[in-house]
Amino acid sequence: MAASSLHIHVEESALTPQPDVLALKPGPSAEVFAAVEAIEPATGPRLADRFTLIFPWRPQTLENLREGWRLVAASDHYPRSIGHPAAPLYRQGIMARVISISERNGRWALELEHVGLETIIESGSLAITASMRIASSDKSFPVESPSEDRYSSEWRWLDAGFHADAQGPECLPGDLTAELDALIPLSSIAEVEARYLGTLAFERRWEFQGGELKSARLEGHVCQASQLQLTIGDAIDEVVPLWHRTYGPTFHMVGWLPLMLEVKGKLGFKIRLSSQLTLQEPLSLHHEATGTIVLEDGDWQWASPPDQRGVPLAAPPLRVDARIDAGLGLLPRMELILYAMAGPYLQAEASRTLRWQPSTPLEETLGFSLTGGMTHRASRWGDWEDAPLVTPYRWPKAEESEE
Repeated sequence: MAASSLHIHVEESALTPQPDVLALKPGPSAEVFAAVEAIEPATGPRLADRFTLIFPWRPQTLENLREGWRLVAASDHYPRSIGHPAAPLYRQGIMARVISISERNGRWALELEHVGLETIIESGSLAITASMRIASSDKSFPVESPSEDRYSSEWRWLDAGFHADAQGPECLPGDLTAELDALIPLSSIAEVEARYLGTLAFERRWEFQGGELKSARLEGHVCQASQLQLTIGDAIDEVVPLWHRTYGPTFHMVGWLPLMLEVKGKLGFKIRLSSQLTLQEPLSLHHEATGTIVLEDGDWQWASPPDQRGVPLAAPPLRVDARIDAGLGLLPRMELILYAMAGPYLQAEASRTLRWQPSTPLEETLGFSLTGGMTHRASRWGDWEDAPLVTPYRWPKAEESEE
């Protein structure tokens, strides 16, 4: 199994709710969830964007709830039985607007529609920091989420460890000189030996005033180092998902606000090769970058160009008789999902491009891109869509590359 670790820190300052918001603590939330007889429509492990809770009677905790109000509920309790109809509520919580309250055949029905934090919080600030470390392992990367089975368990990585003193998102990838012995069979004509160490961290901060989102920022940090050794028998161009893990959901009581958080980590390998190639020695890559996206006058933009640097590393010797154009990249990604519905993401790509033809020197280019945005569940069946907040930062820029 891939070695990974996650740290989450949540803090708030003078956070106050909007009028007509009912926020339940863990105990009352669990009592409401336990009283649910059914959820319509029945969507399995995930709630629809708009759904109805059916109760045998009106829970006393919800006596003061009215149409148009917002309801926030989450708990660290567990369902009383396996297969309880309210299992999705225990897992993802509720942050929703009350659409209607009605009687149905002697039952009490509460129709809800998911909303965002900006409809819940009146004033104050909220910040969530998440940092993740990923290291390759000598065992197969497993399928971590049964709902996302596209992540193969066949990819293999060499064991690795982190610096013992690394407590924050410092770029301390450790020693990458170990012998490679982990094979990734991309196809019958391609395989890769690889080793990877990476840190990915970001902070999402909101500031509210007068029931509106006053400002927001998404600050990200990425550090990754890898060794790749290729044996490719023909041209290839694809992105291979290597690893995926979902942490949580986890419950956090932030003042009066109950939060359900879920962190997802992903790692992809991007390969583009014009012809067959065998690297006799590993190709190394080491890159570090920090970028901040801020909300100003209703628009998201880079606070400044991201601070990034790549470590110059020697290219391995090539033994080929034809022109070669190769591009290799690693794409770590991190997502922070609130109430299993939406949240920010940070994605980076560090790459090396090699161009070689007989009787000419080897040309090598380092590349990097960083972007952030919001990802949300586009349907009740679990499909996700990205909405980038800014144009991805790319280095070097096109004009620099031409020069």
